[in-house]
Amino acid sequence: MYPPVGWPLIRTHPRSGRSVLWVGQPLCRVSGLSVAEGRALACGLLEHATQQDLRLRGVPASA
Repeated sequence: MYPPVGWPLIRTHPRSGRSVLWVGQPLCRVSGLSVAEGRALACGLLEHATQQDLRLRGVPASA
């Protein structure tokens, strides 16, 4: 098993310069929050980001 690695939740897109939300299934801890708070935040962000109306056309849900 590999040790945990920290990644920012908000990144800057290299081409557009816009802020992007970086969430996914492996997200299990958020710095500065308890494990329970971090998991709740991660679940809420992932649920929001994967809403049907927010998906791009032509991109499968698994992409």
